[in-house]
Amino acid sequence: MTHNMLRPTARLQIVLGLLAAGLVASATRLSAGPEHAGMTLPQQAPAVALGTAGPRLSVNVGFTCTPAYGFTGNASGSAGGGTWRLGERQTIGIEVGTAGHQDLCGGGSGVGGAVDPGESRALHLWNVTVQPIDVKGEQIAVNVDWKRFDAVPGGGYEVRAGDRRTIAVGNGGRQVLDLVFAPADSGSHDTSVLVHVEASLLEDPALAETRLGYDLWLVDRDAAGREVTRHVEIAGRHGESMAFRFLPIGWSSDGSPAGDERRPDIAVEVTGTIKGMLQRDGLLQLVVQPSRFVRVGEVGGSTGYREKTLTAKAGETIRMDIPPSGPNPVRSHKTSLSLTVRVR
Repeated sequence: MTHNMLRPTARLQIVLGLLAAGLVASATRLSAGPEHAGMTLPQQAPAVALGTAGPRLSVNVGFTCTPAYGFTGNASGSAGGGTWRLGERQTIGIEVGTAGHQDLCGGGSGVGGAVDPGESRALHLWNVTVQPIDVKGEQIAVNVDWKRFDAVPGGGYEVRAGDRRTIAVGNGGRQVLDLVFAPADSGSHDTSVLVHVEASLLEDPALAETRLGYDLWLVDRDAAGREVTRHVEIAGRHGESMAFRFLPIGWSSDGSPAGDERRPDIAVEVTGTIKGMLQRDGLLQLVVQPSRFVRVGEVGGSTGYREKTLTAKAGETIRMDIPPSGPNPVRSHKTSLSLTVRVR
């Protein structure tokens, strides 16, 4: 690519900002140019068989142009949408600018079906093939195979970037595939154009009003085998994230259960969220994210844990362990969460 309007340090800051925000998984997606010809690209995950089973999805490929002066999104668009199933594949084309004119997004930009470089007049064009292959909790795995074609003097195009891999997109989120800057001496009204993939889960109309009842038990066991339990029941719609909170558990400084739970030496409170999604095969996918608050006297602190995805049958009781946290003696305790989900 020719010289850019932004200094190298400024461009590096933009790329690092995208990485920090989780919008790109690696910088190689932004620089897979001619110098990477012949490189071995990461393998994509195998696709599932095309069918009507599984979650309903929305997948889009889009672009956003950033004007030299003003807000991001001077020109933008996306294509795909509709209802997708796992294993479905579609190629989406993006064209920006006009060959022979250096205004990055000027002269017309658009997004639609696959683009034949032999019939295009764009300054830059992308063909992006996307295929959702798996869903785990809030993460959607998408196979992506894309190329960017840049217009060259004298006519025609060269492939200047491309990538083939499986990316993970958070529900309702996006992953950046490519970022192109305008040449420094072009006088372009736009400084850059960004190409991204979006994915989200769609509510199944047949399940939208299904209610799920959650029966949760917390068991805290000390080193001597003594147990303290807490119980809570909550209910919510299919796909709805529900908060839960157990009554605090009090312990004495020597590790024994507190005689007066209103004034314990150490208080442990477990809270979190749970979301159940009923699958067409009758199984339930459960996304659980617990947290634990430990207070010693007047000082306390909270520990959050990563969400965990579980699979269960309706009415089946499953258990997950909550990692230890806090000071001794509660750090040596074994804490578990047992839950049963019923379809109402």
